[in-house]
Formats: sequence, C-alpha cells, structure tokens
Amino acid sequence: VPTIVRAQPPLPQPPAPLPPHRGLAGALRLIARALWLGALLLPSLLLLGPALLWPERWTHLLEEAVVSALRRGGPCLIKLGQWASTRPDVLPLSTCTVLSQLHVEAPTHDARTTTLAIASELGEAGERWLASVDPTPVGSGCVAQVHRAVGADGARLAVKVLHPGVEAAVGADLCLLRAAAWAVEALVPLPGLRWLAL
Repeated sequence: VPTIVRAQPPLPQPPAPLPPHRGLAGALRLIARALWLGALLLPSLLLLGPALLWPERWTHLLEEAVVSALRRGGPCLIKLGQWASTRPDVLPLSTCTVLSQLHVEAPTHDARTTTLAIASELGEAGERWLASVDPTPVGSGCVAQVHRAVGADGARLAVKVLHPGVEAAVGADLCLLRAAAWAVEALVPLPGLRWLAL
C-alpha cells in the first residue's frame, strides 16, 4: 500500500515594505510605530482578562481603554474602531455603543494648516478656482476635515483637506498590518488563513 505524504505548503513570502519605509530610517520608524501602538494597546490587553472574568465590573473600563487607545493610535485604528462599532453580531452591544464615539469625536487641525494644504495642492490655480474658504471646518473625520468654500464662479463648494501626517501614518500602519498578516499566516498552520494577506 503506497503511503501518501503531504508536502507542507511553502511559507508565504514576507510582504515588501511600502516605499516610504525602506532603508534603515524607514525600518526604525516602523519599529517605533509598532512599539507605540503596542504601548497604547497594552492597557486594553491587560484589562481583557478581568473583563472576561468579572464583566459587570471591568467591561466598561476595558471599553473606555480601547476607545482611548484607538483614538490616540491614529487614522487606521480609528477606522478599525468605527468598523467594529457597526458589528453587534461580533461584539457586545455596549462595546459597539462605546466605539461609536469614534464616529463623532474626530480631531481637527488649524486654519493655517488648511490654507497651506490647499495652496500646496492647487498652487496658483487655487486662486482661479476658489474665491474663499471658511477657516472653520464643517466636519472632521480621522483622515480629513471638510470646509465650506465659494468657487470663483460663485458656486458653493465643500473642500476636503487631509490632516497633516495622515498619509505617513496610514502607510506605516498598512505596512505593519501586512507584516502582522504575513506572520500569522506563516506561524499558524491553519488552512483558510490566506484571507488575512492584505
């Protein structure tokens, strides 16, 4: 009787870093970001055990710690929290309610930053297209904020301006997520985990 030997599937290739994170300086920035995120999430992880054992006493503290960590963690973590707040099929309703704070309490940046960003993006053409931009934002999210504006032709417009540093933060977080997905896929030999690859 022939013996069937199953070959182990090859380990997935490690993800290539995103362009701004190549080289020693980029690697150090990624390590610093990973350590920062770990420090932010550590209190939540430490509260998880007590919250599972004594939910009536510790769940609220855990939820508040998670919201605080996500808010301080930047745009990717805020988006993750916003998504989680819409999943009462996965998380307790009380947790979804607390996480929903992340939809309404977003940071803003100052008017000077907005003016500089618009000038940098549009250059001299901005003066031809925009007659004025209200310095007070109408709304703000974790990635950008929106300002009322008036076009050169008198049309009422909305101008969306990215928060400073958001592109670098998102790039770093996506690189870390890719690395984490690769590590889980490589270290946990369960079929069906390939969906984790970003």
